[in-house]
Amino acid sequence: MGGFRALAGVWGLFPVGTALPSKICLTHLRRLSYAAAKSYGGCRKSVCWRRCTVAKNEMPTLGELEARVLQLVWDHQPCTERQVWDFVQQERSAARTTVLKTIQRLEAKGLLTRQENSGPILWRAAIEQRRALPEMVRRFVDGVLGGSAEPLVAYLAGQKELSAKDVAALRKIAEKLEEG
Repeated sequence: MGGFRALAGVWGLFPVGTALPSKICLTHLRRLSYAAAKSYGGCRKSVCWRRCTVAKNEMPTLGELEARVLQLVWDHQPCTERQVWDFVQQERSAARTTVLKTIQRLEAKGLLTRQENSGPILWRAAIEQRRALPEMVRRFVDGVLGGSAEPLVAYLAGQKELSAKDVAALRKIAEKLEEG
């Protein structure tokens, strides 16, 4: 805690010598570095609890539309809410307010961040795709497939539309499993 107190004092967030709040995070101290907030352990304030759990490597649960919106933002970031809605509309019918509410929920969960500028708000993913996908797949295997990856592997093996890249990735995984 001493390191955090020193950083907070240097940045002028708290007068030197004052007691720090028991838990604090980026939501309440915008100038606090991500690394300092993460090492401090996150915030217990209900407003930012979800954002801080992501900082502590806990992936929040996502609904179907939330997962799709997050994927679209990863693919097209930075993007506006309107652009995300347009992409969703290409796949399914959804009201613009539904997509906006989904974006707001993802922000509340700490998975999206706003990039304020002179025009419309731009959205970026707050978590890297390579960090989030393994946890999402694990939850799918545990929750939907009962903990067994066999149905997933059988599905992939039966796909005739796998690209050469997909097949190479599967071979690499198989080799890794045989070694380990």
